[in-house]
Amino acid sequence: MHATEGLPDLRTRMGGDAVLASVVDDFYLRVTHDALVAPLFSRIDLPALRQHQRQFLNTVLDAPREPTAAYLREGHRDLHITPRQFDTVVGHLRAALQQAEVPAPLIAELMLTVEQYADDIIGR
Repeated sequence: MHATEGLPDLRTRMGGDAVLASVVDDFYLRVTHDALVAPLFSRIDLPALRQHQRQFLNTVLDAPREPTAAYLREGHRDLHITPRQFDTVVGHLRAALQQAEVPAPLIAELMLTVEQYADDIIGR
């Protein structure tokens, strides 16, 4: 979802880059402590992954860089992510957004966009 004409972009409506950084940090605390999905992150450079997550969220939040389905498929191909794991990770993202007090309608807008990439991340 991109900004509706006349409205600020989603990132601005969420609270800007400081909120985004807080959400990403909280998100990685959550996923690295969840037994179902933590193994997906065990052999990954977390600082680099945090940067990738910020880039992905910036794209979703109307930043200029747009991830492609191929980019996401390639980045997640060897992880063999299950639908349950994807849903768990998305749930942690939602919880991190709620913790940052992002308004529910904005969370819903972001989740719709993220879920559009499910097949590419899962590899279906």
